[in-house]
Amino acid sequence: MTDRILESVAGTPRPTPVIAEETGQSLNTRASTPCPGGARANANALRVSDNPQPSENDEGGIPATPWSELNRRENDRNLQAAIDHAPASEVNRLRISIASLQERLGVSTAMIHNLQTRNAIHQADADRGEAQLKQANEARDNALARMADTAKSSNLVKDSLTSLICLILAAIFLYAYACHYYGPEMSYIRKRRSEVLGV
Repeated sequence: MTDRILESVAGTPRPTPVIAEETGQSLNTRASTPCPGGARANANALRVSDNPQPSENDEGGIPATPWSELNRRENDRNLQAAIDHAPASEVNRLRISIASLQERLGVSTAMIHNLQTRNAIHQADADRGEAQLKQANEARDNALARMADTAKSSNLVKDSLTSLICLILAAIFLYAYACHYYGPEMSYIRKRRSEVLGV
């Protein structure tokens, strides 16, 4: 709506024909017409008409004129006047729209802050869970290591006990064999064998 009001007030800038030569009467007539810039703009117009120096932007050596700049300033002034003299209802509507947009912006900002806070909480929970999982894995590894050490110690004890039992059985067998070999029966048999064989 504001753009349409500004366009209707400012209008479309019309190109001003380039004036190569102007008389003092025409300059005085233009000076009497109220335009933005006042005497300063008229002095610029007189200076340009008295000294028509070709500009770098001109084509064909035609001297430049300040009326395009004056038209632009006039359009800017009309635009500012349209903004300053906008209807009160339009101004109120714009203020209401701005307030509504600011309120929506505040709500959106609050939602973003809430989401950021929630994300931070979830991230903290995830970090805490990861730390607990790491501790549980370390405890499991330590328990498995202790179990392996215990099993190794148990196997070592079992092997030692088995070796001891084998040694005891071997000693018993050797003792029994010695008792049998050096017993009375075996002594008599060896004696009779020596007598018979003459050894």
